[in-house]
Amino acid sequence: FPHREGHSLSIEVIPFEADPPLQKKSLILFREVPDAGVPDRPPGKASSKRIRVLEEELATAKEYLKTLIEEKERANQHLKAANEEILASNEELQSINEELETAKEELESSNEELTTVNQELESRNEELFTINADLQNLVASLDVPILFVGADLRIRRISPAALDLLGIGPEDVGRIITSMNLKIDLPDITEHLLRQHQNEQDVQGMDGSWYTLRLRPYRTPDDSVDGLVMLFSDITERKAAEKALRQSEERFRTVAEFTYDWEYWIDPDGSFLYVSPSCKRITGYPAEAFLRDPRLLQALIHPDDRHLFQNHLHRESQGEGDFTLEFRILTRSGEERWIGHVCIPVRAADGTHLGRRASNRDITSRKNAEAGLRQAEEKYRSIFENAVEGIFQTMPDGTILNANMALARILGFETPEELLNSGRTSSSFYRRFEDRERFMERMHCSGVVEDMEIQMLRNDGIPFWVSLSGRVITGPDGKPQSYEGSLLDITGRKRAEEERSHLEEQIRHSQKME
Repeated sequence: FPHREGHSLSIEVIPFEADPPLQKKSLILFREVPDAGVPDRPPGKASSKRIRVLEEELATAKEYLKTLIEEKERANQHLKAANEEILASNEELQSINEELETAKEELESSNEELTTVNQELESRNEELFTINADLQNLVASLDVPILFVGADLRIRRISPAALDLLGIGPEDVGRIITSMNLKIDLPDITEHLLRQHQNEQDVQGMDGSWYTLRLRPYRTPDDSVDGLVMLFSDITERKAAEKALRQSEERFRTVAEFTYDWEYWIDPDGSFLYVSPSCKRITGYPAEAFLRDPRLLQALIHPDDRHLFQNHLHRESQGEGDFTLEFRILTRSGEERWIGHVCIPVRAADGTHLGRRASNRDITSRKNAEAGLRQAEEKYRSIFENAVEGIFQTMPDGTILNANMALARILGFETPEELLNSGRTSSSFYRRFEDRERFMERMHCSGVVEDMEIQMLRNDGIPFWVSLSGRVITGPDGKPQSYEGSLLDITGRKRAEEERSHLEEQIRHSQKME
């Protein structure tokens, strides 16, 4: 580099290594040299001094360089040792790298296995998601109230149908069921969890509805119990039907047990299935006696009527004729009683013959009344037919319903039948229509007319006198239903009275003449 006139500045850079090792340093020497073509001048006194200074500096620099070189050699030795250590470390690192490669391969294998496992888990998760979705749709579509409760009594799952039933919402999932106010009074769930078995019982809601609660253990895949599954079935209608059935059974039992008639049911083999308690009142034997001995019934029948009963049973088995019969029995005390018997075959819905159902009524009083009535009728018939007075029964329109022989002869007929078949009405026999009107008016006013004397006409038109009596027979509505009465031919008496009156008149006239 140009320095001053005739001289240049020479720069020499000497690199070396110093402590610490591997730290590079440089020695920079500045030297002034004369320019080329400029003659050297003899050094003066000042120049010599300058040279010595420079030489000393050079010696110092050499010494320093020597020191640096020694340090460099030492550093090189250190570097060599360090390099050997690095080589050893490199070998160790290479071994470690090989191990890492092996570990990497193992990790890659494990990663592949984990990937496979992860794929399997994802596939299973998808299956579980599908199963869960299927379960949710199944629970929702069944429209059955279902409640899943864990072993800690916390609600796990609720079907939509159970929300309104129990009065809870989806937000109640996770709550302890025993701490909630539900619309249904549930049993002790803790006890069922401890028992770990299925159970069913009927529970009632606050609104009066009834449900069958089915408790099932919630089992895990290892068959351990981890809660309960609660299913509710609405049985309100069944409960109402059962109540109605009980009431109906009670009514029918009351009717059967307290019926006045002797009721029984006999199976196809001839054994009694049911006998009402009233049999004891009629026969003197309790129901248990007939249940023990099916032959007791026929043994009680009067010997003269047993063939009637046997024929009746035969007709009933053949499905022929009327299933009613009247027969006599001899009671436990030996009393003779009349029985009105009615029976019908009993068949199941499929037509299977289940026996026969019978009702026996004590008709002894009726039979005695009928016998008395027959006697009274015979007596009345004798009086009716042999009476001197004419007896009649007519309709409000005048149609003659009944007449005895005396009435027929009084009116000029040979027999009552001839009178009834003549087609004539009662009004046609009145001589004067006003008499009939007066008779009917008096009968409607008082209900009874006695001994009204009027003139009537015989069948041949000959007038005659009668004493007429009658009364009104009313129906359930209070209106006249018929008339009945009697008449007596008083023509002879009337003639005698006329003759007597004529005779008395003649006597009075003769007395006046005298």
